[in-house]
Amino acid sequence: MRYFSLVLATLALTSTATAQLCREHVDPIFPPTAPPRFGASVGLSDIAAVIGSPEDNFLGDSSGSASFYARTLTSGALTLIDTVTASDGRVGDRFGSSVAVDGDIAVIGAPTQDAAGQWLSGAAYVFRNINGVWSEEAKLTAAPAIPQQMFGRSVAISGNRIAVGATSGTYVFDFNGSHWAQQATLPGNGYSVDVEDNFVVSSGNGGIFRFDPALNIWIQERAISSVTAAIDGNVAAFVGWQAEYYERDAVTGSWGALGSTLLPGFGGGSRASLSGGRLALADNFGDVLVVSGYPGANSSLYWIQPARPINGPSSGGHVDVIVLGDAALGGLPNWDSIGRAYLYDLTCIESIISTTPCTQTVSNSTGTIGLLDVVGSLVLVNNDATLIAHNLPPNSFGFFIASRASGVTVAPGSAVGNLCLTGNIGRYVAPGQIMSSGAFGRIELALDLSSMPTPSGSIAANAGETWFFQAWHRDAIPMVVSNFTNSASVTWQ
Repeated sequence: MRYFSLVLATLALTSTATAQLCREHVDPIFPPTAPPRFGASVGLSDIAAVIGSPEDNFLGDSSGSASFYARTLTSGALTLIDTVTASDGRVGDRFGSSVAVDGDIAVIGAPTQDAAGQWLSGAAYVFRNINGVWSEEAKLTAAPAIPQQMFGRSVAISGNRIAVGATSGTYVFDFNGSHWAQQATLPGNGYSVDVEDNFVVSSGNGGIFRFDPALNIWIQERAISSVTAAIDGNVAAFVGWQAEYYERDAVTGSWGALGSTLLPGFGGGSRASLSGGRLALADNFGDVLVVSGYPGANSSLYWIQPARPINGPSSGGHVDVIVLGDAALGGLPNWDSIGRAYLYDLTCIESIISTTPCTQTVSNSTGTIGLLDVVGSLVLVNNDATLIAHNLPPNSFGFFIASRASGVTVAPGSAVGNLCLTGNIGRYVAPGQIMSSGAFGRIELALDLSSMPTPSGSIAANAGETWFFQAWHRDAIPMVVSNFTNSASVTWQ
């Protein structure tokens, strides 16, 4: 069933040519009658994205929905195309609990549906995009369907092959040109599945499975126990409290241990996604952990923390993430009791050189705090650093401030937020440096490290110095006031 069909404004991933925007938020457009948990599941392909809202009440309590977006390759932009429900959706199905998309085909899980007359047996729905319209093509259920199977608790797709997770195992379906048919049931607990071509990986007591076309059978090539699993090309990753990698030998076809990466601070999670040498994990504490590079000297770890609503910072984090090339899509279904997703440019995230010594405690009129990142190079002589402030109220004006000292002043002057700098605070207010945040609510400024502002004039930054930055901006909530972003600090090398 079609919830509605609209083509709405485009959400761009990148900003101007001078610097990239590291993150853009995606909000639900439909007016929910109850918290829909928009972002409980996310899927991303080269040309499309899908975001699940399993608690949406359009067809009854927790019947669920999913929103489809077109993705522009050149800009990374997302444009909302459609929000759909299951053709036979009803109360409690939680359609949208899991989603996956590959090109013009998507699969959406409804794990608590009483399919085939069995309590909580679950179902999954296949949608196909034809001429820009996403339409339901098939409903998949397990054979046999049993109570509390929760078929559809996880889903994955690669071309004409779909893997669906259930408590009773991993179910593989192939499209034969006219319909989708169940081909195999593989071991696993269904918590996490992934598929690529003739390979399936699954969590629990699963591992790596390969389809042999000559014998027309699935073979378990390596038994591996894990919490989550992902595959990309000839590399598979299995995650518990560390990430274990396996690589397939091109000659022998055997899967050998590539090594493991410890995940300090990782609190476990429900989703692992692997693409282009990056492993992205949705942490139970609400952040995204990205492991860039396979085990060895060139691997690195970094965290992505979303802007969370002031009224619920502990409940506003990620629960799902999908990475594809240089982009990642993270879902935050508890954000402000409605839900939100963030689209991340990982090349930009990986170029962030700042830390956040002071987090703003007062939200602006967007309902969240303004964020500030510094991207570029820590090396002073490179003179390559850009301030990017985002999550600002649209079409408000603002500017950046800088100091070599950090401290908190609560609501100075007419500001409702906190000033996080102290000492000799300089302002970037020269011609062209006081800027409008525009429709996307952001401003940015390329720094000249030989000319840093102070109250008594400009000075050059020195190697070994730490500089602190913050953005000030106007706002109206409801009267005209001002606010600040969080602060960002950089120690030049």
